[in-house]
Amino acid sequence: MSNKVEVLVRLFETIEKRSNDDPSQSYTAQLLSEGKEKCIAKLKEESLETAEAAEKDEISQTREQLHAQMAIAMGGRVAEELIFGDDKVTTGAASDIEQATKRARAMVMRAGLSKELGPVAYGENEEEIFLGRSVARQQNMSEETAKKVDSEIRKFVEKGYERAKKVLNEKIDDLHKLAKALLVYETLTGEEIEDLVNKNIYPANKEDLKVEDDNQTSALGSMGLKPKIVH
Repeated sequence: MSNKVEVLVRLFETIEKRSNDDPSQSYTAQLLSEGKEKCIAKLKEESLETAEAAEKDEISQTREQLHAQMAIAMGGRVAEELIFGDDKVTTGAASDIEQATKRARAMVMRAGLSKELGPVAYGENEEEIFLGRSVARQQNMSEETAKKVDSEIRKFVEKGYERAKKVLNEKIDDLHKLAKALLVYETLTGEEIEDLVNKNIYPANKEDLKVEDDNQTSALGSMGLKPKIVH
């Protein structure tokens, strides 16, 4: 029997064993009691996270790289604040913030990358990989430790936010340039972004888009959205 099959067999046995437990004491029993749709949704969520973790584990990442990725994830929220103001931010960055938080949690609880807590894994064990991380956390750490973990996760996310804010404030002209270009072209490749930011060259293959270049009374014109087509 292959290792993958063994894992699935053990998972099935664990679920079956816990199916008759008290739902108030077992997350697995609670999940099963909520019906098939809830179970399917949970398995989809865990499958995606497991696949992402497996992909990331293929290449080791440094603490610096992980912090940089969190800063990138927070860039959308920071950009909205800088462009529109604190009162005009939207929910558009919710997914990125969620990913940054998950990354911070993994750094603290799985990878032992918190200097405050040290190289220790918290809140997960073999039987709870797929079902009930929150319950595992409650069982495997004290309330005091849980508070420290939450504090470290928040610290990591806020560090990413502050780094993104610093970079975007320093590059505010480039931020406005990209924002205007995206309003016109909708999508830009990595190469097009580099040309636009570093050389002030706009995409030549998108000249068929209609932009009222000379009409400064139009919404785009008043914002200075005049694509510069380079042949």
